Amino acid sequence: MHRLTSVHQVIVFLAIGLLHLEAYGFISSQDSRSNNAKGEDSQNEMEQNDLFVGGDWYGKLGQPDFKIKSFDYELHLEQSGKIITGYSIIRVPGTSFIGQMRLEGYLKGDNQIDIQEKEITIDKHGFDWWWCLKSGTLSYFSVTDSLAGNWTASGCTPGIISLKRKEILKISTFTDNVPYFVTGYWQPTTTNRYLELERTIDRLRTKECKSITLRDIPGGYAQFCPIIDSKFDEICRQISLRAKRLLVKAKSDRTLLHVLIVGYVDPLNMTPCIYSGESVLTTKVITPDQETLSGSLVVTGSNLSGVEGNIKLSHLRSYYVFKEIEERMQSDKYYSAMKKDKRLEIKYCGGGIIPGEYKGEPLKRKFTIWIY
Repeated sequence: MHRLTSVHQVIVFLAIGLLHLEAYGFISSQDSRSNNAKGEDSQNEMEQNDLFVGGDWYGKLGQPDFKIKSFDYELHLEQSGKIITGYSIIRVPGTSFIGQMRLEGYLKGDNQIDIQEKEITIDKHGFDWWWCLKSGTLSYFSVTDSLAGNWTASGCTPGIISLKRKEILKISTFTDNVPYFVTGYWQPTTTNRYLELERTIDRLRTKECKSITLRDIPGGYAQFCPIIDSKFDEICRQISLRAKRLLVKAKSDRTLLHVLIVGYVDPLNMTPCIYSGESVLTTKVITPDQETLSGSLVVTGSNLSGVEGNIKLSHLRSYYVFKEIEERMQSDKYYSAMKKDKRLEIKYCGGGIIPGEYKGEPLKRKFTIWIY
């Protein structure tokens, strides 16, 4: 974007697409209070910090004085409190020219963010121009869930950025390098459930499920609980924000809030293992990624041994992730309002076994959630 003599300005053009947010750790554990049982204090905290810009933003950046008039531009942001980190991507449409920049930023007032690109991490440019590091203030527009504003850069003419957050949010724990469930068990290993898990698993290992263990990972599972808590905090925060955005629309707008949860298991089959929880029925779903998954009925006393039992376990994990989210969202007024208004649709289903050799496979005990 730097030319040897001149540089940028921008074209305003909104890009719309599918938000594919792959398990970034957006929410610090401190933010959990906004979604668990803290009553009015948690609601007040959420009201004071409603602007959440974490996610993937797509749109245009242009420069009419340059020979290339328009660039594709992306922001991939993580947010913890008022602090923003992440990276930007800029491309010349229809070419292989691309730049990626590490960035930092912060919330500014009620509806603005300041961002500054700090370092070019991918640099592929033309022979007579190069990318520059940009900074600017972008305003958030809640009705369209978009960001727009001006930017400047040293040696470059200023311009305008216009971006839109993609409408379907996918949070996948696959990229987290953390097992979300213990071997052969169905409830996620959160901090609140850890002591309960220790007692339950000790009992099950002497009776129904000898294969269940908390000790198949060096250092044990307790080390992962804060990370798992943080991911659930992130999910609940995103559900609340999506609910709020839908509620502020016109009363005639009856758009539903959809939440879809898919549970997974590793290839290590249980032998033997008997399910001791409540009966669970999951239904057939088609994910936003166009994958069709079949439902299943898992009754109390079901045999979870072998391949078929392992697949049943993936359905149980989707259901118990749903229960964890439902419990955490009880005090959220936006979620409750959508539920009361019959505009909330939550589905859960098993995604089955993630294939591969067992070595290192505890990391495949995961779930994926879509919010749209």
